[in-house]
Amino acid sequence: MKIRLATIALTLLTACLHSASKPNIVFLLVDDLGWTDFGCFGSDLYETPNIDKLCAEGMKFTNGYAACTVCSPTRAAVMTGKYPVRTGITNWISGPTMRLHHEETTLAEALRDGGYQTWHVGKWHLAPRGADEVEDYYPEHQGFDVNIGGNHWGAPGSYFHPYTTQRKTMGKLPPGGKEGDYLTDRLTDETLKLIDNRNEKPFFLSFWYYNVHTPIQGRPDLVEKYKGI
Repeated sequence: MKIRLATIALTLLTACLHSASKPNIVFLLVDDLGWTDFGCFGSDLYETPNIDKLCAEGMKFTNGYAACTVCSPTRAAVMTGKYPVRTGITNWISGPTMRLHHEETTLAEALRDGGYQTWHVGKWHLAPRGADEVEDYYPEHQGFDVNIGGNHWGAPGSYFHPYTTQRKTMGKLPPGGKEGDYLTDRLTDETLKLIDNRNEKPFFLSFWYYNVHTPIQGRPDLVEKYKGI
């Protein structure tokens, strides 16, 4: 859900860094999700009980805007608090010229300097595609202590294990997995392990799901469920 969250995030960051008790931060970003695709935003088809519960018990923003209509510029804006033209990322990254430059201070770098452990899980798409130095722009070089699944591709080769094709590789995942495993579930499981095994420091979790971006591949049980609906 590409909502312009940079201002909100930076406001929360300022509050966190000046707080005696620093809260853990979980930032979910879902790619290509429509704003009406949640029950709490009016969907009468999609069932989103956990998001609806968060919405009911927390704060609901109804007047947010994306920094851009596509993914990479929006993600760069969230990470830096800048408009796309100021980061130099004005379209989804498809070649070697655009990237999130190291000169930018990212949200993860600021939080890490403030005493946080920082984790990125899922889609990144802020590194230059086709450049020799592509891995130098992965999350682990932009302020994150841990990177699970993030690389220069905007979509996986497949949502099913091993999540790759001849053309597209998957960002690094911990060992494990088996045929039939679904990427969204795998990323969630890996995230729960991070939380369960965390140390005493507060954490910033940047959890950017690949869904609902192409390829359009639903989990079989959910596909059958929604066929019935």
